[in-house]
Amino acid sequence: MSDIFHAGISGARGRMGRAVSSVLDAREDVVVAARFDRGESVDLNLCDVIIDFSTPDASVDLARACAEAGGPALVIGSTGLSPEQEAEIEKAAEKIAIVKSGNFSLGVNILIGLVEHAALRLDARDWDIEVLETHHRRKADAPSGTALMLGEAAANGRGADLEDLRTAPYDGITGARESGKIGFASLRAG
Repeated sequence: MSDIFHAGISGARGRMGRAVSSVLDAREDVVVAARFDRGESVDLNLCDVIIDFSTPDASVDLARACAEAGGPALVIGSTGLSPEQEAEIEKAAEKIAIVKSGNFSLGVNILIGLVEHAALRLDARDWDIEVLETHHRRKADAPSGTALMLGEAAANGRGADLEDLRTAPYDGITGARESGKIGFASLRAG
């Protein structure tokens, strides 16, 4: 086995793809064997793992291709996937190793645990939950994967599924907010 790890980057021209490339290029134990975006061909055999920060459709296509080929493993950071797309990735994960998250930051993942604990301890009749997030104007999905992870943590703390507690976006005269619901507000600017 080689001491050098061969990585591929899907979504390589995007914001996160460029950031991952920069970090990996600085390492001596990693070679970026492939950088590609949707529609570009890649030899999957060049990679031990592919790090994917692309789009929902591209992530699903890549997961299918890797599963059919028997590898490589995938790390998926793409957000905004539909339930059907999530199911496709879960199906691929039956054949290859896949790690998927809406946010890989240690701090955010600690915050998720804190949010779940707070939601468990604070009575829903007395405490409202609203996830307010801000991103750059080029962010394609709203709410973001991180915001949804926080909402899911809050719902878990309340012993419920997020889809049962999630409110529709506020616009116009919406009436009083129903007790125990989880709201989202997404800002895009800059």
